[in-house]
Amino acid sequence: FDRVETAVLTSATLAAGGEFTFLEERLGLALPPSRVVIREILPSPFDFPSQSIFGIPTDVPEPRDDEAGHDASVARILVELAHASDGGIFALFTSHSALRRAADSVRGQLGGRWPLLIQGDGQRDQLLRRFREAGSAILLGTDSFWEGVDVPGRALRVLIIAKLPFKVIEAGRNFMRRFFSATLRCSDSIAIAVFLRAAFRCASTSPKASSRAFRAMTTFAPFTSSCACVS
Repeated sequence: FDRVETAVLTSATLAAGGEFTFLEERLGLALPPSRVVIREILPSPFDFPSQSIFGIPTDVPEPRDDEAGHDASVARILVELAHASDGGIFALFTSHSALRRAADSVRGQLGGRWPLLIQGDGQRDQLLRRFREAGSAILLGTDSFWEGVDVPGRALRVLIIAKLPFKVIEAGRNFMRRFFSATLRCSDSIAIAVFLRAAFRCASTSPKASSRAFRAMTTFAPFTSSCACVS
């Protein structure tokens, strides 16, 4: 911050519990004398109750117990949502092998009705550009597609998360903070299908695991409740 006269920090997840203390401590802005002149928390302009649907399927097999069944369920949900939304889908996976299995499964079922873009078949920027331009494409991605993706407008209408990309619940806090800080936006309706069943089952195994799961899941709250601005 010494290199610039003024810095403006904006994000949907800068504040925690209605305060900027955690961020300021992490960035060294809490050291006296304070250099922060404006702190402002603004409500989200997005009408989540009427403009979004958040779904958690309860009939999806555990990937550890039935990988083939889980793959089949993911493919089935992807195809069903494609018909419901007329494409415009991001489907995110935690491994390239799972992505490829899903691609092989849905390719024939989609019947060429919607452009199917698969990570690995082209450069990331090229796939994103084709997705935006098509308006009804279906993109299957992993790794770099989890963060920093910006698709405003109707091109992106559905987000499917096949599996949360961390093995330990405690690690979820860091992932969720980074994921919801990404610039993925959509000005129209979004339907979200998130397969959290495995996480909640893990949380139910013990009080300690339940506490960790609760702390991980609470990182959803800042994303849905407010945006923040610090100058």
